[in-house]
Amino acid sequence: MNAVTSRFLVILSAALVLTGCGGGTPVGTAPRCVDHYEPVAAAANRQALTRLLRHAIDPKVAAIKVVPHQPADGKETVTLLDKQKQVVQSLDMWRKDDGTWVAQRFVPCVNGSPSTPSSPSTPATP
Repeated sequence: MNAVTSRFLVILSAALVLTGCGGGTPVGTAPRCVDHYEPVAAAANRQALTRLLRHAIDPKVAAIKVVPHQPADGKETVTLLDKQKQVVQSLDMWRKDDGTWVAQRFVPCVNGSPSTPSSPSTPATP
């Protein structure tokens, strides 16, 4: 094996290791589903975020209910309710390291596909 071939094999091996040994999505198959958050809204503080959730996310929202629990990760679950107190959607909101607040919708994988959100996923900002 000459020096050029040897260098090529070293570079190819390194590339395979760095890309997860070439284990991407095989041709003709769907990408693997991963539970994730979709952004819904962001604001400078908690009060501004709750106001934004109440008035700008969905016209059906008439009230916001904070679910009473204090998880270790600092996230709060909020439920957006319509006039009949029916759930419009549930979100997690939390304070980021920079001091701003975000609300995001958790999207779990169901049978290998992401569940379909009930509202638009375009993030709202003040």
